[in-house]
Amino acid sequence: DRVVLPKERATAHLTVEVVDEQDVPVKLGDSEITCTIDGPAELLGLEGSDNADMSDYTDNRHRACRGRLLAYVRTTGETGDIRVRFSSPLLRGAEVVLEAE
Repeated sequence: DRVVLPKERATAHLTVEVVDEQDVPVKLGDSEITCTIDGPAELLGLEGSDNADMSDYTDNRHRACRGRLLAYVRTTGETGDIRVRFSSPLLRGAEVVLEAE
């Protein structure tokens, strides 16, 4: 399955969830997660919903809060595949492919 977005400044809200080896959510997960994007999109920001976290929400790194992190990705006006990757030194990485058309 592929999510298709309009190419003109559409925004996708991606939820990242920290899980264990059996894909069970880790509610206490607070690892720092890095987001990288390849393709016609830009990262608007990351948010972990921790009111005590004063780090820059527009940075490409942010800590998960209660095992979750939100990423906001916006298309740039061009068509093509968008690969959004999430990585952390302590976690298995993840990737989602979107399409701008």
